[in-house]
Amino acid sequence: MVAGHLRKQNGYFQMILSYKYGDGKRRTKSISTGLQIKGNQKRAEAMLLEPRKNFNSEDAMTDKNTPFHKFLEKWLKDKMKSLDAETFALYSYNVKIFIKPYFEKSKIRICDLKTSDIESYYNHEKSENRATKTVIL
Repeated sequence: MVAGHLRKQNGYFQMILSYKYGDGKRRTKSISTGLQIKGNQKRAEAMLLEPRKNFNSEDAMTDKNTPFHKFLEKWLKDKMKSLDAETFALYSYNVKIFIKPYFEKSKIRICDLKTSDIESYYNHEKSENRATKTVIL
C-alpha cells in the first residue's frame, strides 16, 4: 500500500498518492475524484482507499529514458492477461523476432522516439525482410 492524502483544488478533491519509484526517489501521482468539496469529504476519503490498495508504481510511470525495446517487453508482460492467447502469441512473436532487435540496435529511448523512427523501421522491414505493406500493418 502506498501513502495517500486528499487535496482541495479548484473546488474539487484530488487524491495524492506518494510512493517510491524504482530509482528510490519519492514520487507523487494526482488523481481527480470528480467530487466537489462541499459535502463530499467522507466519499472522497472512501475513494482514496481503493487506489492506495491497488496502486502499482511500475504502472504509474515509465521512465522517459527507458529504451523503446525494453518498454515493449514491459508492455507485453502487462498485456499478457488481458489479451487472448492467440493475439498475445502473435504480438510476442513480432516484438521478439522483428521489432525488438531493430530498436535494440538503434538504442532509441521513449523520449526520443519519433514517427520518423517508426517509418525507418517499416522501410527496414520492406528492404531487409521483403515485408509487404499488408504484412507490416
